[in-house]
Amino acid sequence: MSAEVTKVCGQQGLWEALIYLQTSALSDFTAPIHQLMPVLQMALANARTQKLSPDKIRLGNAILVYASCCLAGRGFPRGNLPEGVTQRAKADVLRALLSQHSSSASDAERQYPYIRTLLEFDAKGFLDVITIAFQEPEFMSEMGLRQRQRLIDILLNIVLPTTPLSPDNYDYLTDEQRAVVLNFISNEVAESSVTLEAGALNRMVEMLSTVTNNSEDMSRDIEVEKENAILQLLHSKKLTNISDNCLLNLAHNANFLRVAETIYCGQEDWISVCRCMLTDKSRRYEVWEWLDCLPLDSLQAVVTAHAAELVTVDAARTAVLISNRMPNSLDNILQKMNEDPKLEYALLGALYQLIQYGEEDIKMELTTGILEKYLKLMCDLEPERVVQHLCGPHGCRLNEVLKIVQDINHTEAIALMLEKLGNYQEAFDLLLADLQSLFEMHCGGDIKSNKAIQATSELAALCRRAAGHLDWMPLVETVLHPYTENNIQKGESLQGKLLRIVLESLSGTTTLSTVLEQILKHPLATGGTIGDIRELLTGVLTHSCYDQTLVEASARLVSMELHEALKKSLRDAGKAFQNVCLYCPVCRRGLSQCTDYAVVFRCGHGYHISCIGDSKVCYQCLRTKGWAPTVTNSLPTTKRPPEKRKNQPPSLTTDRDLRLRLAPQILLPDFEGIF
Repeated sequence: MSAEVTKVCGQQGLWEALIYLQTSALSDFTAPIHQLMPVLQMALANARTQKLSPDKIRLGNAILVYASCCLAGRGFPRGNLPEGVTQRAKADVLRALLSQHSSSASDAERQYPYIRTLLEFDAKGFLDVITIAFQEPEFMSEMGLRQRQRLIDILLNIVLPTTPLSPDNYDYLTDEQRAVVLNFISNEVAESSVTLEAGALNRMVEMLSTVTNNSEDMSRDIEVEKENAILQLLHSKKLTNISDNCLLNLAHNANFLRVAETIYCGQEDWISVCRCMLTDKSRRYEVWEWLDCLPLDSLQAVVTAHAAELVTVDAARTAVLISNRMPNSLDNILQKMNEDPKLEYALLGALYQLIQYGEEDIKMELTTGILEKYLKLMCDLEPERVVQHLCGPHGCRLNEVLKIVQDINHTEAIALMLEKLGNYQEAFDLLLADLQSLFEMHCGGDIKSNKAIQATSELAALCRRAAGHLDWMPLVETVLHPYTENNIQKGESLQGKLLRIVLESLSGTTTLSTVLEQILKHPLATGGTIGDIRELLTGVLTHSCYDQTLVEASARLVSMELHEALKKSLRDAGKAFQNVCLYCPVCRRGLSQCTDYAVVFRCGHGYHISCIGDSKVCYQCLRTKGWAPTVTNSLPTTKRPPEKRKNQPPSLTTDRDLRLRLAPQILLPDFEGIF
């Protein structure tokens, strides 16, 4: 009955039921391997021309699960094996898997067909089964270690055959499958559970480092695992028989940057270590923490050699590193990047921002030459930032800056430098000529009005800053000049906008009346179209009235404050002051023993007027501020004989004009509606 059931299960593809029946009913743990493995092997051979069917995929998965359960001492598909059967199940399944040939082997069959079949079906899944089995106590004993060593030798012979197989062979393993097996073997070797001969170990490392033709199709995870396998062998000191140069060549050919980095660290070749870290895109941002741990001498060599790469990764972090640890090496670093102005500009910009606006306490200072070089690079790469930069603390010589901006013909920057040098008229003429050209281009339809409006605002601001040095009339005449032959409507619209800007800037200046007179003489006013500028004039007059009212109100408030301050001073001056000491702190003599007058300050300290001299200050109060005259124990030398005290006021009171000048009481105005 059992034979008939197993036959039906095999015909219907009930692989799990077939395995369960053979192991539970017949207690035969080798039959599923010997019967089902050839079926899977035949399906894999046919899968080279057609895709593996879902039924055969379930068969392969069932065999892997069965092998995993038996080698781990569990029942299939769940539960535990009966007592006394566990050891036999493990031994039978392992012996079946390690069979040198199948029961129906042909002359062309290679050794260990079952392992080859499972590796071809799912190499990673099969090796996971072996990994779980190796954790069992049976593989920790002396006999178990021998079984483990035998299995590793078999796997190594399969992936590293003496006669390479062609892809047409039915048990041929792909590069990815071989890489998975080699990673498994290297992990076992690194854990010292198995050993390999030096020749086999060298071949394995070479195979792991081999660049195959289909490496682009290989998973990135497989490449990382191959590199990790070599790293484990390095850290476990298993590759001592291979020279560092040979390992470096293999690592560079396979692009194993972490392997090369580990070898360079052992050689203390920090420049090469940094190059490996910067080349690895996934780890290049870890270079900063590594650089912070380097000693200064090594750091200078590394940063100087890889300055361009560091700036490319993060210019701000590079600037912080240079300013904090190696500020004196900036010239050498810039010299290394002289061939790439963009990187040089990025580094200088980061340093400038860090020093000028950084929150950290930076002791590094950029020299004038470096700042001027930064300005030159800015003129070439970002000319739109030049004016904003020059308005701040640029730290350059003005004459040199003028030459730099003149080389690129930067009109706004040239005008700004001329203004800082005091050449207001030249700056004004330059901006005025630029405004005229912009006005003409706008009327011709070449540009929008925004540039002309901005140029007018800059000219008006220059005239206000240089009040008393420049005449507003050329600007007003330029704004009112008719450039409207091609497009009258567009020109008049722009004139109105520019005129409004000029009048708003003129508000509060002494030339407002002259400009208004010039505007009223313009054809817009004399030609009967005064309504076009009426709104502008009304706004200017309203603004002027407001300014006048504001100034008058401010003057009244200031006068009242001064009046109150004077009242308080006079009230305090009429109060008596008590002397806290009866002797002079300078000469140490009594205040009554003097030939002239004694002076008492508001603080209560008294002095002989001849002792304090012309300073008229309290020395004892000054002493609390860190200064006091030398104290003597004798009277100052004088040639005058003692005289009787005269009934005259002291000179320090007669020298002042204390006449009270008070204006009549001012009524506070009602400010409601003014502001």
